Amino acid sequence: MRNKIYSLIAMLTIALALTSCFNDDDEREDKRSRETSIVAFSLQEIKVPLDTVTKAGKDTTVIAKYRKINKHRFYIDHNNGTIYNPDSLPYGARVKAVIANIVTKSGGTLYFKSLTDDNQTPYAQKDSIDFSQPRTVFVYSQNQNFRRTYTITVNVHKQRGDEFTWKAFNDNADFALFENAKMVTHDKKIYVFGKKGSQTLGYFTSEEDGNTWTQLPATFAAEAYKSVIVNQGAIYLLDNGQIKRTTDGKTWETTGTASLQQLVAASKTELYALSDSKTLMVSKDNGANWTTETLDTDAAKLPTESVGYMCRPLAANSQIDRVVLFGTNTTSNHAIMWSKLVDYSNTATNHKWSFVKSEASETFLLPKYNFLTVLYYNNKAMAFGVTSDGKFAQVKESSNSGVVWTTNKAYVYPAATPSGYFAATADSKNYIWIVSGSKVWKGRINSMGWEKPQTDFTE
Repeated sequence: MRNKIYSLIAMLTIALALTSCFNDDDEREDKRSRETSIVAFSLQEIKVPLDTVTKAGKDTTVIAKYRKINKHRFYIDHNNGTIYNPDSLPYGARVKAVIANIVTKSGGTLYFKSLTDDNQTPYAQKDSIDFSQPRTVFVYSQNQNFRRTYTITVNVHKQRGDEFTWKAFNDNADFALFENAKMVTHDKKIYVFGKKGSQTLGYFTSEEDGNTWTQLPATFAAEAYKSVIVNQGAIYLLDNGQIKRTTDGKTWETTGTASLQQLVAASKTELYALSDSKTLMVSKDNGANWTTETLDTDAAKLPTESVGYMCRPLAANSQIDRVVLFGTNTTSNHAIMWSKLVDYSNTATNHKWSFVKSEASETFLLPKYNFLTVLYYNNKAMAFGVTSDGKFAQVKESSNSGVVWTTNKAYVYPAATPSGYFAATADSKNYIWIVSGSKVWKGRINSMGWEKPQTDFTE
């Protein structure tokens, strides 16, 4: 009798287990039949215009297969029902008839809404699709009881990435009176400090403006404009031996007094200046006290005109900055550079300044431009200026802190001729600003203005 009871219990247990398995299978199958998700999207071959040169040496454009299509990933935002490529396809990409690879979850069926009416066309992998404008697609579940809507957008750049475009602002009569000037960016404002007779006058405008300029209430010595630098949220300049600082351009404080000729550079913790005795000095307390820097060669090789600088962290160690000093002097037929390392993790060590002696041929040296201006732009040192015959000089770039310079033909100036002095700066939105005489421009290479949308999502 006891064995029969045990057998009955075992049979009931097996039956319950089988019922549970069947129920789980049914639930999983039911869930699969209700799925309406797109899980993968990509495009096959795309053709783009390609600039090339004929055998005769003439520039021409051909339509060619785009070989980097796989690098343009499409992101699927299930919450908002959108599919798009954050990294846009090149300008001119042909997307009016493209084959798309689309995968749905659990075999959901996909239909494209017509571009002209509400008709729906079933998706077929071998059929080309017009993606010249956003497309609405519907994913139907296996049981046809559920539907999800997506909008697929194939982004194509509307501008050529390597084109440089300029905007001219209203003529400025005040700037036309300057003999020379320096331009800097601070707190999303553009400042112009110009020499006018025995004074330096300062003006500023918003990065979003450019036509309306406000004069600063303070005036400075005639040569003060040369010393204007921006460092750690403040503007510094040298005014008749006094180091002055402002955070708003209106209120200035004197941080120190010294026998200096010009402020020339800064790191996060130090200011650098040329002394009256033509050597390089350093201050580690915002200009209150100054000591002589150590140089690896003759101080006569230091720059004395068109002096500018760049301060960037080393690629291998973000705790160490490289300060590079640019400029010209009477001893060299080319622009000259000096560099120094500043180690913020070891403040007791004071590295010496090194003269940058390039072994490159003359072709790769930086010319001695008039009004030489070097900016850090697009992850490179960019050099601008004016030629000896009064024209805009070729833009040069260096990716190794000024050792080797090459011409970047994509960087062009406004279609104009400089008038007298020349100054430039770069703002927070990657625009380069230029002032020359009464003229003011701002411009940028198109790709520097492109923004990438969100790429991380959760379903």
